[in-house]
Amino acid sequence: MLTLLLGCILAAMLYYLMYSALRQWLLAKETVMLELPLLGQKRKGSRIQGTAVVCGGSLSGLFTARICADHFDKVIVVETEDWLSQEDGVTSQRWQDAPARARVIQWKSAHAWLVFLYDALSRLFPNLLEACKTFGIAIVTADIGIHITGKHLTRPYIHGSHFGPNGHPKMFSCSRPCFESMLRSLVLDPDSYPNVSQISGTATGVIESESGKRLQGVIVRTPEGIESIDATLVIDSTGPAQAIYKSLPSAPSLDTITETYHPKMNYCTCHFTMTPEIAERVPISTYLLPAAGDISRCLIMFRQDHLSMAVSCGAWGAAKDLPTTLDGIRQHVAGVGYKVPQFIWDAFDLLQEVEDTVTSSPVRCPASFWTHYERAANKLPVNYVAIGDSVGRVNPVFGQGATKALVGSTVLNTALHGVQGIDDDFAKRVHTAQAARMQRFWEGTKIADYAHKTTIPTEGETLAFGKVLRTFTRYVEILATTVRYLHFSIVVHGRLSDHTTPTGLLCW
Repeated sequence: MLTLLLGCILAAMLYYLMYSALRQWLLAKETVMLELPLLGQKRKGSRIQGTAVVCGGSLSGLFTARICADHFDKVIVVETEDWLSQEDGVTSQRWQDAPARARVIQWKSAHAWLVFLYDALSRLFPNLLEACKTFGIAIVTADIGIHITGKHLTRPYIHGSHFGPNGHPKMFSCSRPCFESMLRSLVLDPDSYPNVSQISGTATGVIESESGKRLQGVIVRTPEGIESIDATLVIDSTGPAQAIYKSLPSAPSLDTITETYHPKMNYCTCHFTMTPEIAERVPISTYLLPAAGDISRCLIMFRQDHLSMAVSCGAWGAAKDLPTTLDGIRQHVAGVGYKVPQFIWDAFDLLQEVEDTVTSSPVRCPASFWTHYERAANKLPVNYVAIGDSVGRVNPVFGQGATKALVGSTVLNTALHGVQGIDDDFAKRVHTAQAARMQRFWEGTKIADYAHKTTIPTEGETLAFGKVLRTFTRYVEILATTVRYLHFSIVVHGRLSDHTTPTGLLCW
């Protein structure tokens, strides 16, 4: 009997050790959660001599500029839109009246700022809470109200409390213009980061070394004329334009290293200006999503910028324009094919009182793509890296765009902490590490999109790709709406906050 008991104890210990080792390996390979403590930390030794040139001043460019501020003598952000280098782009008093960003189709759309963003930015900016207060950005509990076919996804229950002993994680509640303006004001703060500056201009080319293995500078067209900027590291944050890559003389054709598919997903965001009384009674956020393979409609509601409520109606393969009025929103939701929670109809009734304030912003989502820089790393300059949408673009329905960009910047931060200068394998290591993280953003979203018959699949694939996993996910989603202790619930919540891997059952 004693032998049997000891055997059971040893077996349990062995299982725990194997589980722990596998969990750590998966977290290190597929996420950046173990790299978070390095964010904002002083590097060992002196900063890398020279300039990091960040081409593109949107979210990924700003995240990356903040990372590079810890590692380089000088950081220059090249931003194409002139007004973003002026007062309108950085002050809390002016962003509401500033023009829309010309190349950001989601500028006025509802945005979900997932948990990872708040966690990472809190480490990068010691004065983050003060900045949020200045810009009117609310920090709210990160229960975003996920509903699958109308049923509320129970919050994970770990060690006796929701989301674990530390309670609910937090997230930002604000619009894209407000968030980006705050981020830019933080990154370009001359007192905190005197080595970071931003110039107005367009990167039009690069200057290669004689060997062609390294970039020596970037050519920029500014309002004053053409100038060249010496560069120790060049970061391509130009988004889907991939402008810097296209200017590399020896780079392989993008078609040879890029996979793409088209989800045929469109959505329209309606903004309502609420009274304080209404704002107190409507939910902060709600995700009404179809289960895998169900009717292809969704509803996303986020309270943004104090008294603004953003209501997005989306559909895969929509053949007609999506709603721009409250009555149209009601009809859209009535056609989802399942019983909708009553609180959503109650929220619509409240918004009826301010229906005359509604404005709309339609978006027709372009094709999703992933450029595999890691496959061409040996043919690229050793000091060229791409971050954010320059690497890939996924269906925005899960709100992962900003998180994806910051994950890439976090990968770059880890790589920079490990070197005293940009060695000949630096870019290859960054591209390879970033690809491992991009994999889950890409395949997780693609498998979900392939559930809809209007999706145009990647060349060489059919919509049957991922069918087994979709079937499994369907049952996971059903169970996660009823069992609060079920770790499946953790996985779905974690996927929307960048806290799990595709094999997330092993990671909690």
